[in-house]
Amino acid sequence: MTVGFAFSQSMHPVIAIYQLSSHYRRLLLLLFSAAVFLRSHLIESK
Repeated sequence: MTVGFAFSQSMHPVIAIYQLSSHYRRLLLLLFSAAVFLRSHLIESK
């Protein structure tokens, strides 16, 4: 098991995300930003 192999295995989720189409990346980014915004809004409202 080489270092390059271990590195590629650890980076696999990132590579998989980048291999998605731009449409799905945009959708995930929108959902992520919405979740962060809602979470911060809920924390502030307490």
